[in-house]
Amino acid sequence: MGKLKIINKITNFLFSHSELIGLLFFSQFIIYLILPDHLIPYQINITEADAPSYRYFDFSTLNEILSSHRTFGLPLIIKFYELFSETLYLWPQVNFIFFSLSCLFFLYSLLKADFNKLFSFFFVIGFLVLTIYIFSSRVGPNYLVLAL
Repeated sequence: MGKLKIINKITNFLFSHSELIGLLFFSQFIIYLILPDHLIPYQINITEADAPSYRYFDFSTLNEILSSHRTFGLPLIIKFYELFSETLYLWPQVNFIFFSLSCLFFLYSLLKADFNKLFSFFFVIGFLVLTIYIFSSRVGPNYLVLAL
């Protein structure tokens, strides 16, 4: 009888909101286990591409903060992160954790707004598939930007 109930839940997508969030969390954990080679700590090259404009953002005056071509969100998070590690050694893991939390919050928000459960779940799962693609194609991911 228990197996029939599970099969009925899957075929009719009768999961509760908390079960869907748990499923998403489990999926994110599996992806984290699949991608260990891509999430290994490494030294960030702070002279590469536009990294210096994030790392050395000028917080000296409010006018500088608001008139910069960069928004101050990510540089502020990087400044906070540098309190714990100046080398940005674990930045890939921190990015993935922020990304995962934002996906969980996004799914929760969609479900609370009474979006279709099936659509909401698979829409957010699409972000996770994109995660695998970005990491496997060796494109430099910045999930914190996606999360914000």
